[in-house]
Amino acid sequence: KNMLKTPNEWYDKLMNDLSKRIEIIFPYYSYLDTNERKVTEYLEERSSEYCKILDELNERSELNLIIN
Repeated sequence: KNMLKTPNEWYDKLMNDLSKRIEIIFPYYSYLDTNERKVTEYLEERSSEYCKILDELNERSELNLIIN
């Protein structure tokens, strides 16, 4: 569980920063060109994938604590 402390903190910080930035650009989303939109979508997709992986690792670590 301790091993995942830093990745969890990084993810929380990343998501806070990303959310703030998306809130800023959201009103102008219709003015973004295709490449800019793709970058935004890519960041959201990758952060979602990272979250799934991190959640799975957290679950496994919890399970290991229960078993041991």
